Amino acid sequence: MAAAAAPSAAYEAMVGGGYADGWLASGGIGPGFTAGLSERLDDPTGVGFDHRLDFVFGRGAGGSSLSWLAPAVVTGVAATARDPRTGLWPSDHAGVVATVALPPR
Repeated sequence: MAAAAAPSAAYEAMVGGGYADGWLASGGIGPGFTAGLSERLDDPTGVGFDHRLDFVFGRGAGGSSLSWLAPAVVTGVAATARDPRTGLWPSDHAGVVATVALPPR
């Protein structure tokens, strides 16, 4: 797998604005890669997912920290996610699931 790219200005603005990167804050499982397949979406495996491009950011009211209830996970990167008839991936991006506790009302 390729090394992760340096954070972009947009990423830095989010983190600098007090938003937590849900992948890092929750102790995400694995490298969190969500992008990198070929433009034809006919890659035989998910090895093309080689960088993070899809993020979950969050912060609590007034900039407080959130409680991440479980490590974030990436979905749709296994070869079984491909269409069994065409062999194509459903998207050039994987999904990210991050679970946070909502404050009481």
